[in-house]
Formats: sequence, C-alpha cells, structure tokens
Amino acid sequence: MIMTIRKPTILGFKHLFRRPVTIQYPFEKFKVGPNYRGVPALDFDLCTSCGRCTEVCPNKCTIMVEYNGKSVPNLYASRCMFCYLCVEVCPTGARVNTPVYELAEYSREATLFTPEQLIPLVTPELKTDTLPKAPVVDLELCVDCFMCKKVCPNEAISNIDEGTHRQIIIDYDTCTFCGKCIDICPPKALHYEQKEIKKGDKFIWEKEIPLKDIEVENYYQLLDKKVIEPHWCSHCTACVVACPVNRILGGDQEISEDLDIPCLDCSLCVRSCPRYDYENNKGMGEYTDVFSARSKRFVGQDGGMVTEMLVSAMEMGLIDTAIVVGSDDEWRPYLKIARNPDEITAGLKTKYALADILSALKAADKIAKKGIGIVGVPCQIEGFRQHAEHTKFFTTKVRLAIGILCTENFYYKRFYKELIEDEYGIAPKDLKRTDMKKGLLTIESKSGEVHKIKLQAIEHYALMGCHICQNFINMTADISVGGSGSSPGFSSMFVRNETAQKVIDYMVEKDTFERASEEKTPAVLKTCGFMVKYKAKLHPIEPYLKDRGIVVEKDESTEEKSG
Repeated sequence: MIMTIRKPTILGFKHLFRRPVTIQYPFEKFKVGPNYRGVPALDFDLCTSCGRCTEVCPNKCTIMVEYNGKSVPNLYASRCMFCYLCVEVCPTGARVNTPVYELAEYSREATLFTPEQLIPLVTPELKTDTLPKAPVVDLELCVDCFMCKKVCPNEAISNIDEGTHRQIIIDYDTCTFCGKCIDICPPKALHYEQKEIKKGDKFIWEKEIPLKDIEVENYYQLLDKKVIEPHWCSHCTACVVACPVNRILGGDQEISEDLDIPCLDCSLCVRSCPRYDYENNKGMGEYTDVFSARSKRFVGQDGGMVTEMLVSAMEMGLIDTAIVVGSDDEWRPYLKIARNPDEITAGLKTKYALADILSALKAADKIAKKGIGIVGVPCQIEGFRQHAEHTKFFTTKVRLAIGILCTENFYYKRFYKELIEDEYGIAPKDLKRTDMKKGLLTIESKSGEVHKIKLQAIEHYALMGCHICQNFINMTADISVGGSGSSPGFSSMFVRNETAQKVIDYMVEKDTFERASEEKTPAVLKTCGFMVKYKAKLHPIEPYLKDRGIVVEKDESTEEKSG
C-alpha cells in the first residue's frame, strides 16, 4: 500500500517544478513553426484571377467571387484539409501560407472566409518577392498545333502569318498564368518559368508553315483542294492522327472533315501529308540484307514472318505494344492494340482492305511503356515518317515499323463486296484467301473455286491515290516483308537498318525461323525488281507532277541499291 502511494507522489513532485507542457489557451497563444499550414490567405495585388487554385482544390472549398472589380478566391475553412495545393499551383504567389489556426465557430456558415477577411491575413512579414511563374515555350518541342491558343480563356495567345512565316505571341499583359495552355500542350512544349514580368512583355517564337498559294479559308481546305479532291490522297491517315482537335475523319471512305468542329488552321494536316509535296519513292531502296524465310512458330499465308518479327521484338523487350489488323468472318478489318504475343496472332491473315493503323497511334502511345510496333503498306509507312518528322507526339515510342510489299490498296466495300462478291459471286464469309503476286490477284473460295485476275483489270477498284504510287518495296520501313519472289509459304525480307537487324539476330539466336538457302535470293531480287518496274509502269507519276506544275524528264531507272 505504501509503495502504491509513494510512486505517484514522487512522480508528482518530480514534475511540480518543471516548465508546464500545456499553455493557458486562449489567454496564451501557441507559437507555430515557419512551415505550419494555417489559413491560405490572399494577396489581392498579386492575384491574376486565373482560378487555378479553385481547379486543383480536392474538397472544392474555394471558389471565385467578385471583389473590388476583380474575381478572386474565397475559402470555406470547414471543408479545407490544408493540403496547400492552392498555394503550390498559384503562379504568382498570391495564395500565401499563414499561421492562422483559430477556426472554431458555432455554425458552418461562420467558417467562410471572404476575400475581405483573407486579404488582411497577409501581413508585411508574410509577403515575398517571389517572381511569377509565366508560360514559356521549348522551341525544339513545339509543333505549332495551336491547342494553346484554342484553350486560352483570355485570348492571350495569337499568331501572325505572312507567307511561309508564322509568328506566335503570348501577351503577358493579358495572360493570367492560369496554365491551361501548359496542361493541354500535346508535345509538352509549354512549361512554367519564374521570370520578371514587366508591362508590355511578350513571349514570341517563329515557325515555318506551308504557303497558301490558292484562296482558302484554312489549311484543311488547302489539303482538300490540292490532295483529296484531285484524288492524290493515299488514305494513309497521317492527317487524321495529326489533327489536334480530331475533326479530320478516316474510315472506309475518302478523307473528310467534321464541320461541327472548328478548324484551328494550324497546318499540321498539310505538314503531315506525304502527298502534299510527294517524293516519288521508287526502286529497291537501301538495304543491308535480303533473304527468304518462314517462321517456325506461326503459320501464315507467306510464312508468318510479320507475326514472328512483332512477337520477337516483344520478347526481346524492344516493344510492349503492337498495332495489328484483325478481321471478322467476312474479312472486314479492325484495329487491335496487342499487348502480348497471343493478341498479335490475331493479324495473321493477309487482307487487302484498308485499315487506318495510324489512327490507333494515340491510344497505343498512352498504353505503351517500352515501345510500339506498327505494320503498314508503303503509303502508311510514308505517312508515319512524315507525321513523325513534323509533329513528334504519338510517334516517339514507335520502335519498329514493318513494311508490307504492296501493289495497291482497296476500301473494304469496293474490294470484298463490289469486286469479289458482285463480280465473281463469292461472298466474303465463303472466301478462303486472296493473294497478289506477279501482277495477278488470286481469289480462292472455301469450296475450291479459284480466280486469277490481272491487276490492270481491277485498277478502277483500287484507291484513286494508288494510281500514282510507285513504292512497291516499302522503302521507308525498317524492314520490308512480302511473298514476292519467294517459294510458297516463305516471305521475302529486306532488312534496312540496325533496329530490324537486332530483331533478326534475336530470332537467329532463339532459332524461331527458317532461312531459305542463298540460292533463293536472286529469285527474290529478280521478282521484286520486276514488280518495282511493273508498278512504275502501272502507276505513272506524271499526272501528279503536271498538276503541281513540275516538269521532269521521265526516269525509267529502278536500279537496285544495297547498303
């Protein structure tokens, strides 16, 4: 009993003469540290009414209200969790950290801090000389898409076009530094930079643009008048993926526009179009190796080597996403973003109907972590290269571009319905395979019915833009693949750069494909060389050049080049 009383008595005497732990609140105020998060106050003079603090507030405890002729934020303190996101995002330092913590009231309404109450909380010692955060542009990244101009709520961003010269201006007198331009910028070219802003300051940068040499309202109309309307368009859909507001439409039809969406007149559609200033890619192109091969893992019409390349690239970690084209029971193509080898095999069948592979780049870019693999016919790979050169966004993750040998391409309705079903009586669901080799189209039904048709006889079914294309071999791809020149069940392979060679080396190491003997290579070169000349004869470039006012001597040369 004595010990029970003794211990607390000693403890009490021990603390009797020490400094008190508690304070006599409210008669004595607690002194908070320098980083204490109290009521986020408002410096009225620095506030630009951008509203950024209200947009990031997770509890919606601050809204913009009118005060002294300016829109400024208030504060519902009972909702605030003092995360201080409003202070962090304020571009001018108008939202200020204060030591005010006395917020207890008898009603919820009484916890509302109006601007009239928030402004006096910013005492002189709390004011800072922090420079404002103003939007600036990384000129190397900017693609001149005009999305910043579109979203600016104060029309602080403008442009002046003179011929092929464009000047873009951010007027800091009008700009509220709200950051909407930074948030929307597709290539992330816009960012904040702390800098001293004086009256009349502007940020100006310049870009080269295509010349509007005919009377048009915007650049889409220029593209329409000079490429789409005269049927030079190959339907590569580079313009579709380049349009920042998604107003250009592809699909199983000619390229068109959504008139309900205003054109930004940014010129990206024209700059991304490979047919606007068309470089006639003909011949065999440069290559480092050529051979005939077939996959040991996948069975395809021409050896399954496209599937083998994509799966191998995924296995070696070069890509983790691939854009492939599948088809339904009636051979109607559809796009698929493959994330594993099983999904890649959905594209094994050879199809001769148009699929807008470039339009899937936006979705694939969001998913991919390592890289993207694409497969396309010559015009699509040309479109991808042109688009990648002029826009940069949605293309930087593409690590492997596999090109298919191609004579011409078709809309689904024209090829499978009007040609195969209406002309030859074979419904798409009864079709076994189609193949194009040596100037012939082979159609085979599941019942064994076979038709062989000269390509010249079906020219009017092909895309009109195919009629000037002489790029049979797909020269701008990383590797060109097709059945021409190889034995049945094998693919002809033209390796064009180091990336493709690394994939081939991996396939050799893993023993996933069978390479035909070197004796087969001359037949590949001979047949492909013949097809290059045949396509150049079938699709003369002169009508396009005449339309552009270009006079050149006719060049029949299709000499092979090897690197």
